[in-house]
Amino acid sequence: MRIHASHVKINIYHKNFYVMEVESGYFFPLGRITCSIQCVNLFFEKKENYTYSFLTSKRKTFKIDFEQHLGNTIIQVNDCHIYDMLNLFSKKLNQDITIEHCFFPTMFHQTKPESRHQLEAWIHQYNQNKSDEYDLREYRIGDSLKDIHYKISYKTNEIIIKDKYQNSRIDMNIFLDLSGNEQECEEVFKKANVILDVLFSSQSSCTFFWISKKQLYQADMKNYEEGQKVYLRILSMPKADSCIEGFDGIFLSSKGGIRYE
Repeated sequence: MRIHASHVKINIYHKNFYVMEVESGYFFPLGRITCSIQCVNLFFEKKENYTYSFLTSKRKTFKIDFEQHLGNTIIQVNDCHIYDMLNLFSKKLNQDITIEHCFFPTMFHQTKPESRHQLEAWIHQYNQNKSDEYDLREYRIGDSLKDIHYKISYKTNEIIIKDKYQNSRIDMNIFLDLSGNEQECEEVFKKANVILDVLFSSQSSCTFFWISKKQLYQADMKNYEEGQKVYLRILSMPKADSCIEGFDGIFLSSKGGIRYE
């Protein structure tokens, strides 16, 4: 009886499910291969184990049908054996296979604000509330009376406006409440994507704050590429099981709209 060396590899197909490709020798007259696979979601700290058994062949491809969840997932082949059909003989195949793949929330370019003007108004209000710096300019139709600089207007005999947002580039602090379930976390990311879409289009930046293992983390980003790296970092850490109070910035949760603290 001959047992030929077998090779097992896992590839990502279409980025939404996994395919395991098996290239093997054979038993005489016939044999089978059994593989045990473990999938670990780092974000939800969830482990799932799967076992696949199939007849040996020169090449075999099949789908690894496991539950996909938001977060970074580690897939590892823990055990792989080849057997004869009577289970009298077996041989362990030395396989060191580990792949990592992240299931991201809806990406930036796929998320459009229901009302861009409303979101820009939120950012406008945020800038008004958080910044004491302003430029001076003449009054324009539509300017708010509360923005008038009365002292300088009196001296110059002209209506002068305190323009706090003449420079549209701002730096916004955003806290992500990821203490809920998967659907609630997805909703938080969607809200964050809407804000990032407007911020990045105006060359503005922001800082994400989030909790993992009761510790507060933060990361800065100025564009979509940096944003995706921050998302990968967040989704590779255990999600929060609690939230914080008194955050100085914008608070995003799955319930309600954008909240200012």
